[in-house]
Amino acid sequence: MVVIIRNIKAYLERGSFARAVVIDGERILAAGTEAEIKALVSPGPGVLVIDGRGGLLLPAFHDSHLHLWHFGCTIHEMDVHGVNSIDDLVDKGKKALERIAPAPGTVVHGTGWNQEEFSGGGEKRYPNRFDLDRISVEHPIILERVCGHTTSCNTRALEMAGMSAGDAGETELDGDGKPLGIFHERAAEKLRRILPAFDDVRVRAQLEYGMKKALSLGLGSVDCNDVFNDNFAQISGIYREILEEDRIRLRIGLQCYITKESILDMLVRRNHVTGAELGHPLLRFGACKLFADGSLGSRTAYLSSPYTDDASVRGLRAMEAEAMAAAVKRLDALGFQVIIHAIGDAAADQVLRSFEALSPEPPSGRAGVPNPRRHGMVHCEVMTRDLLERMARRDILALVQPAFLTHDTAIAENRLGRERARLCLPLGTMARMGIRTAYGTDCPVESLNPLECIENAVLRQGQKGEEFFPEERVDAYTAVDAYTAGSAYAAFAEDRLGRIRPGYLADLTLLDRDIFSTEPRGIGKAQVLFTMVGGRIAYGAPGGFVEV
Repeated sequence: MVVIIRNIKAYLERGSFARAVVIDGERILAAGTEAEIKALVSPGPGVLVIDGRGGLLLPAFHDSHLHLWHFGCTIHEMDVHGVNSIDDLVDKGKKALERIAPAPGTVVHGTGWNQEEFSGGGEKRYPNRFDLDRISVEHPIILERVCGHTTSCNTRALEMAGMSAGDAGETELDGDGKPLGIFHERAAEKLRRILPAFDDVRVRAQLEYGMKKALSLGLGSVDCNDVFNDNFAQISGIYREILEEDRIRLRIGLQCYITKESILDMLVRRNHVTGAELGHPLLRFGACKLFADGSLGSRTAYLSSPYTDDASVRGLRAMEAEAMAAAVKRLDALGFQVIIHAIGDAAADQVLRSFEALSPEPPSGRAGVPNPRRHGMVHCEVMTRDLLERMARRDILALVQPAFLTHDTAIAENRLGRERARLCLPLGTMARMGIRTAYGTDCPVESLNPLECIENAVLRQGQKGEEFFPEERVDAYTAVDAYTAGSAYAAFAEDRLGRIRPGYLADLTLLDRDIFSTEPRGIGKAQVLFTMVGGRIAYGAPGGFVEV
């Protein structure tokens, strides 16, 4: 099938646009003026002509790091995003419990609360077991903070998990030294062990929901951190089944959180390395992921000096430096790309030291150290000039989430002080220094919508419109490139994805407006008219655009 998309503004590269694009099969054949395309391919039998109605045609967006399965889980769980108080959380939790209607005694999980958004009366504090007991005393309830690094539970869950006062710094205690039902990092992971495994039918429904939503927002590719513990076979198998049915077309890269040696041993036995196809052309093995620290909102991000608003803490380190360096060295040798979660500057330093240990520093005046496995740091939130220079010198990728600016603008200066906050999510400095950057959302931590994320990068404003170090803004071209070509590079796909060029795969999205010329605050309001994956419409109503 040959497809012509005309009456469009097709983004080729900064300042360069085409008015029409022709697609042959799954790849782009040419882009140019309507006259040039008409001279190349004439409308007729076997040629589908789509009228783009003057919209902006972009390469399909590519989220470099998110949790699509966790996003899909919200259809079967308590979704408490946006609650504005403990009372609001309790009320929303009760309504969700009625909707879910779990069997008696079943563990109920949810996510989304953020104590910094509690403005509806009462304290800005973590919900504790007594608060969650108000939702239910029959069901064990586990509710994660929006970042996933702090978790609250009710008394029934606390007793079921057998949680004690151990894990210093990770378990919050009451005046009698007993657990309050508030856990951070590794202690929170222990609590989550009581969650029942989802059966395949539910997981399939959750993945399909997430995939359809991604396509509706203009995403053609997603790199999902959906694999952890022992669920690789289940997650990869269900994704493959969905794709084989050919009803939902979305490129999936599976990022694998390495929690124990047995997971890595299994991957090696099956010859899974970064880039390997997993039984379907749209499904591949992505990067292996490690953690260096927690989150800024939970004060578990690992800082080089204490928090400004709590001098008693510097955050929590998720891995000892020696263990991280050894893991990175082994993964690199086995052929895996490694991406490491780092929010705080001390965590970022530890990550970079692990990468730097892979190869010696070149003599002065030589080009930077190559990074053939394309190892990267995820989040890069609290940075310094030295850390950024080291990233640039080693060509370490930055997998960043501009959507974090939505909430962290309100807390960054309190947590860090003004000078440290100045290089919080330094998108502009990264661009100026030539650090390879791939955008994503970390959804469900933030909204899945790429256009909202791009608006965040361009505006750098909080929810109340306050500016947050505007010198770190980027323009819409830079943001779109990071969300397309930048993410394609991070996935070793820059030779076939992320640009509208002859020979590239026809992964495209059509918007109802030109986000390069519109007011920045209108970027997030743009609508996706259709999403195409491999030359086929994967979302939208193509009949409404086709010329007869």
